[in-house]
Amino acid sequence: MTDLKICVIGLGNVGLDLAINFSKKFHTIGYDINKSLIEKIKNQKSKHLKISKNGVGLEVSCNHKLIVNCNVYIITVPSPVNKKKLPDLDNIIELTKLISKFIRIGNILIYESTFYPGLTEEIFIPIIERESKLKLNKDFYVGYSPERINIGKNKRLSNEIVKITSGSNKKASKIIDSLYKRIIKAGTYNVESIRIAEAVKILENCQRDLNIAFMNEITKFFNKLNLDTKKVIEAASTKWNFFQFYPGLVGGDCIAVDPYYLIFSAKKIKHDLPLVRLARETNEGMVDYIYKHITKAISNLKISALAFFGISYKENCKQINNSMYLRIIQKLEKNYKVDIYDHFVEKAQPESNFVRTMECANKKYDVIIIGSKHDEYKKMNFKKFLNKFGTIIDIHGISMYPKNKIL
Repeated sequence: MTDLKICVIGLGNVGLDLAINFSKKFHTIGYDINKSLIEKIKNQKSKHLKISKNGVGLEVSCNHKLIVNCNVYIITVPSPVNKKKLPDLDNIIELTKLISKFIRIGNILIYESTFYPGLTEEIFIPIIERESKLKLNKDFYVGYSPERINIGKNKRLSNEIVKITSGSNKKASKIIDSLYKRIIKAGTYNVESIRIAEAVKILENCQRDLNIAFMNEITKFFNKLNLDTKKVIEAASTKWNFFQFYPGLVGGDCIAVDPYYLIFSAKKIKHDLPLVRLARETNEGMVDYIYKHITKAISNLKISALAFFGISYKENCKQINNSMYLRIIQKLEKNYKVDIYDHFVEKAQPESNFVRTMECANKKYDVIIIGSKHDEYKKMNFKKFLNKFGTIIDIHGISMYPKNKIL
């Protein structure tokens, strides 16, 4: 197995981490169509980009010719939804077609993107067979191993989390499981079918979406009773079987997206998932709920300058994918000029008012809104950026100024 050549396609948080881990044991190619991303990786991860004398190591490229002679192809690109909240598989379909041109007898293609149960077999295997003119389990094999990494404060990368593995037949399943076992320190858990592996990822994220939706719903109720939700949670946590979930804005590429794949899958077999749908509606509705609280709090103020601190979709990370904080800002910008600050995020929309660092000492604001729950904001003196009669609105109540807390 040491002579395998691995190709990881898609070098975001998931793909790059996976490629680096594979490169410790195998000759690994990291492929992405984003040229600027490849250059950034070459500059920031140069210590990983070495091929040893025995051929082990990592190369990254946006040149698809480099991936021609690989044995194992692993797709780690996002599986988003479109404006109608339906699965958008265009990128993965195109990548599958590309790989199908290069697949040879004995090769393995593994998907790590979030799928609904049955998607691999219904859509992608037929594409591979059609494009490559090869037959599944005779000429090539397919596997599914959902990514489970976590970025941000409680960061966990691929080799720290048990890896779910599966294959298109017993032989493929055994090979794929052995492959991941070589690099995953936490170990693997092999399931008997691709459909089960697909369902695992959907279940994990939908469960979290439902729990957060419940906390968002109960927080709205507690707010009307003038109860502090956090204090209620702290007291309830003294019971051994109470699980801590907090209200919040659900964004990113997983929890805010995966339930729509499950809903779509259920509709295909004329089945309804009312709880899943309601949880999504509840969590999506938090943008309007928070926006209304903000506008009510500042309605009587004369505002010439407003600042929003923290736009990454969750705390202590640089990702703004599907950030609910940006949606709030978009609403605010209809009536106010909003300056945006986030020391994690490198680039965001609208770029014209975005400042990455905290270098705003020379500016004073009438209103400061604290969004993402970055640890930095828990100890930050926001008053030095505030006008004499200015107001601080702390959405999650994490700072030293929790007076105008919403959640």
